[in-house]
Amino acid sequence: MSKPTYSDAEWWQLVKLQQQIAEEQQDALAKVMHLECQESLLCSCAGDFIAHDYKEIAELEDLECREKEESECFEKERKAREEQENLQKQGKDIEYNAQLASMSDDPSLTQMMNSPSFWENFDSAVTGGIPSPTGGNQSSLQ
Repeated sequence: MSKPTYSDAEWWQLVKLQQQIAEEQQDALAKVMHLECQESLLCSCAGDFIAHDYKEIAELEDLECREKEESECFEKERKAREEQENLQKQGKDIEYNAQLASMSDDPSLTQMMNSPSFWENFDSAVTGGIPSPTGGNQSSLQ
């Protein structure tokens, strides 16, 4: 069998094709490395986005919690004011009832002593006068 013979032009064409393949492999490898770098960068950015979203969610939850606490505090203050107003009203009612009781037909000794007319006549009673139920003084010496 005879060996095939190649011309110089065919030889140079073969070498040229091998160089083109080597260059294309290098270009492909560079492109793959570039794509891997981009993929890594995108993964990092995605992680940053997720962390940022998580932080915003946590801040919103904190804000909602503070708003709830403020609302509860406001409600407690409102109830305390209402309770104080009710106590003041009850105090006024008790005072009013005491005034009504002091005006009854059969007053107690305390009610009589709280009456200004009782004390108006007191000095004259000590000096010998007798207090009049109408407020005028009658002297026992007359």
